[in-house]
Amino acid sequence: MLHGFMGTTQSPFSNQISYLEGRYELIKMDLPGHGDSTIEPSENYIEDTLEYLYTRMKEEGESYILGLSLGASLAIHITLRKPELVKGIVLTGYSPFIPEELKDIMEKQNEYFLNIEKTMQKSLIIFINYTEKNGRKPLEKYSIR
Repeated sequence: MLHGFMGTTQSPFSNQISYLEGRYELIKMDLPGHGDSTIEPSENYIEDTLEYLYTRMKEEGESYILGLSLGASLAIHITLRKPELVKGIVLTGYSPFIPEELKDIMEKQNEYFLNIEKTMQKSLIIFINYTEKNGRKPLEKYSIR
């Protein structure tokens, strides 16, 4: 299970976890720099996170991936680059293309997230405080204090 940006595995997937837990072996891990992960985020976040996930999946064996938002993007990359590790994927909060009528909205959303230190300052401070409280450093880009 791969969560979204500034999330954890437990929060968005609690219903799925309670339903699937007795039926499947679930690997619930927080991505680097999130939740209870002990892995520090890097400036090359996507590529380094993918390498980390490849290693974990090789250890665990061929798997299904449930990905939300950022997790969905990572699931697609894993599937395209290392198909031998993937039995199947379930994606949510992700669109493989942007219809023409939504391009303006998506560009505004992209701009919003590129400037997250201004547009979501309160949420970002909560994320930074939580991460630092657990003895980790968030990406330097988001040290906004």
